[in-house]
Amino acid sequence: MSYNEYEAFEGLHRRKERLSMFTNYVRSALRHAKYEILPSNGAFYGEIPGFNGVYAEEEWILLRISRQLPLPVVDGIELSVGELA
Repeated sequence: MSYNEYEAFEGLHRRKERLSMFTNYVRSALRHAKYEILPSNGAFYGEIPGFNGVYAEEEWILLRISRQLPLPVVDGIELSVGELA
């Protein structure tokens, strides 16, 4: 394996680990969600403790990560992004 192939493999492995961590974070958060059907229109509404004032989905998490803003810790999973070199 050449050095470039090794670098590509390592990069792919790191992306896969981050995606797995993100997926575990979202799944853990959703396990804590309380859902209800809104009587006015039959739509679903969900609330997750620790995500106060948020009416969003995964996009909210991605937005906070992209802006390096803190996220609630869920089941011991803490997502944070440091500066890229």
